[in-house]
Amino acid sequence: MQLALEVKCDLLKSSLIPKVGKCIWDPVQEMEWLGACLNTYQFYISIPERRINKALGMIELLKSTNFVPVRKLASFIGQIFFYEHRYWPSSKNYDKIFEY
Repeated sequence: MQLALEVKCDLLKSSLIPKVGKCIWDPVQEMEWLGACLNTYQFYISIPERRINKALGMIELLKSTNFVPVRKLASFIGQIFFYEHRYWPSSKNYDKIFEY
């Protein structure tokens, strides 16, 4: 805890103000970092529940309507690609098929 306090003080002295909602100064075993839930107690990485719910909501919207704004569809496809390449790195090999 002393080291965390020293780092926090150094940041403030150098005019950098850490955002309260993004900084964790106490030790934790589970946290969300760069779009992934990291659990060091049970040793697994998962997709945050809110992101799964957002994707499921978009799937329901796609199934229930004939018109979807391009921006929403692009956002949904971006989410799928982001998590596909993060959690299934071997899927990057499929991209090479489309390069030819």
